[in-house]
Amino acid sequence: DGDMWAEGTPIADEHALANDLHWKKGLRCHDCHGGSPTLDTFKNHRDDPTFRGVRSRELIPGFCGRCHSNISYMQGYNPSARTDQEAEYWTSGHGRRLKASIEGKNPAADPAVATCVDCHGGHGILAVKDANSPVEPTHVARTCARCHADESRMANRRYNGRPLGTE
Repeated sequence: DGDMWAEGTPIADEHALANDLHWKKGLRCHDCHGGSPTLDTFKNHRDDPTFRGVRSRELIPGFCGRCHSNISYMQGYNPSARTDQEAEYWTSGHGRRLKASIEGKNPAADPAVATCVDCHGGHGILAVKDANSPVEPTHVARTCARCHADESRMANRRYNGRPLGTE
């Protein structure tokens, strides 16, 4: 059913958060996901109506964009941070393909197309300039290749009318 939140869904652990850029900036689980900011009033996320999970792929760009597209919010953390990534995503090949899937306009559209978390990660996100980040410039080709070099994953996918290569 495409539900990304199930009983067995892993949660962030201390190891994943140790170097997470958001965690280092002072953001905590409730800053992204809502829910209780304290253990005193904590409720299991599955039973907490204030919890903002990401239940399906098409919600990921907007989930991340809620903060990353907000200029005044982002200036509080990094005055020079870009705030156009969500808009850029929706105009990219990945974004257009996801949008076609959401809108049901293209029966061949791919609902599993890459979103923010596929390249940046979900928990444990590193700064672009971090040498271990999957989006650090020298790692981008390898990160893209995780999907684009996979012949079975790229089978029958096209961009601008041409088959996607896997070399």
